[in-house]
Amino acid sequence: MAFTLHTQLMHTVFKQVKQHGISFAISLAIIVLMLLHASHALPLAFINKLENYSYDLRLNLLMPRTLDPRIVIVDIDEKSLIEQGRWPWSRNKLAQLMDALFDNYHINTLGFDVVFAEKDESSGLKNLQWIQQTYLKDNAAFASAFNEVKPQLNYDQVFADSIKNRKVVLGYYFQVNGDTNHVGQLPAEIFSTDSFDQQNIGALVATGFGANLAVLQSNALAAGHFNPEPDGDGITRKISVFIQYGKYYYDALSVAVARVYLQNPVIEAKFATIGTGDNYAGLEAFKLGNKRIPVDAQIAALIPFRGGQGSFQYISASDVLNKKIP
Repeated sequence: MAFTLHTQLMHTVFKQVKQHGISFAISLAIIVLMLLHASHALPLAFINKLENYSYDLRLNLLMPRTLDPRIVIVDIDEKSLIEQGRWPWSRNKLAQLMDALFDNYHINTLGFDVVFAEKDESSGLKNLQWIQQTYLKDNAAFASAFNEVKPQLNYDQVFADSIKNRKVVLGYYFQVNGDTNHVGQLPAEIFSTDSFDQQNIGALVATGFGANLAVLQSNALAAGHFNPEPDGDGITRKISVFIQYGKYYYDALSVAVARVYLQNPVIEAKFATIGTGDNYAGLEAFKLGNKRIPVDAQIAALIPFRGGQGSFQYISASDVLNKKIP
């Protein structure tokens, strides 16, 4: 019976090919190409361009284009560089900025899209230590005065003290191009590879990183990566919610800021299933408190752009330092 049905099916197919040869062949070729593209065996650039165009069109039509008052961007603008000096600023100035934001303006959460990977030696502390050891080793008056001002000249510790016990999220980046260099200290991981019971998670895998000084990271509540992932046309439409480094997964800066703001709810991985059973079909989303973050096969989320310039309020960092903002 099965052989008879198979024979009839093949006969029908060949009959269709004979009657509609060219159109059938073209249709079959298109189906095969689409399947190869969907499986990433043969990526088709024009399909990706079409998808990007469709997404951009939909996004531009549906963006709210309104000001979001919950988020304020402290801008290190030209005015700030003129009034406060060239970047990078000393860490004690950043500590003053932190104090102004939390104590004067009572912000809830602060995220830095800056990496503080190197020590700040701009205070002259090392030079004073050298002078003491070389010329004034037995000068008690100098030693007493130096010990009194030394804590104020350790700018990294001053900055770390201003971070402590505040809802501060630092930023860092991963190397995903094969570079194995690693600088600074990573934050605590969110998941380990064992968390997913050996299910195939297609996250971007990093080989190195550039992170913050240990004294800063150990005093911050969290940190998140800000790796850009531009498409072929140079436009960034998505970001990896998690990136794998070694046996662990680390969240993006945007997710880490939201996590700290929402009082650190547990992040849960949500998997799609096939049928009524628990047959694994893929990682579908992450749940952050009562928020849901849908992800693609590479654990990336599309960026829900709000609008153009003016969708968020920008204020000058210098005006914050000088307390000129209402």
